[in-house]
Amino acid sequence: MKRLHEQRKGQKGFTLIEIIAVLVILGVLAAVAVPRYFDLQANAAQRAADATAAELQARINQLFAQQIIAANGNCVNALAGMDTNEANLWDTATAGAMSGWTIAPSAYDFAGAAGTNIALTLTNADVGAGNFNAQITLPECQ
Repeated sequence: MKRLHEQRKGQKGFTLIEIIAVLVILGVLAAVAVPRYFDLQANAAQRAADATAAELQARINQLFAQQIIAANGNCVNALAGMDTNEANLWDTATAGAMSGWTIAPSAYDFAGAAGTNIALTLTNADVGAGNFNAQITLPECQ
């Protein structure tokens, strides 16, 4: 026993059991962490789509407020004015383009469909493959 100890005195390194134990621990961590990473990615993509839908809702509400002011408080005229100024909702001349997202439908009948919920389909190649769903509500007179 003493002789074995003396032989190994100058050697440094890990035993096979220690290396196997580390590999088992890394395997368990990988089995838990990798699925969570992909879930986080999908969840982040949906949250980005939800944020874009919230931005569209805010732009619609802002346009409605501007049209109410322009129409001297007449809500019916404000909704009609929204139909003619709808292009102000989008980032570019392309209807349905906002913050890198493509939103469908990209045209709304504010006067005829006031107060209705609109289901949106959002796509963005930078965020991930596939479509994301969200919902907005058109303003209404009360």
